[in-house]
Amino acid sequence: MAQKFIVVKDKSSNEILFQFGDVEFHKDLLKANQKCLGGGFYEIEDSNLFLYGESHDFGSASKKDISSSLVDFDFSVMEMILDSTIERVTIQSDGIIPKFRVN
Repeated sequence: MAQKFIVVKDKSSNEILFQFGDVEFHKDLLKANQKCLGGGFYEIEDSNLFLYGESHDFGSASKKDISSSLVDFDFSVMEMILDSTIERVTIQSDGIIPKFRVN
């Protein structure tokens, strides 16, 4: 088991959603009527959510899809860091929509 996340598109509502959990496979997070847009691993430390890597089942999630999936989250006390093999991106929020800043 590992802390994994996926970003999915609901086929009926077209919503982009962030789903996470302590699972063996990324596909264990996928529900019926959803299309996976990618995934990776996460860690929570203090008030930080760290996203990194990619799903062996679905590949990596794009920054745009991750941002879209987290629009309704409350980021008032949280900074999210996306770390990939290509670049490191910090996503900070103004309380409504996350903003990207490349470090």
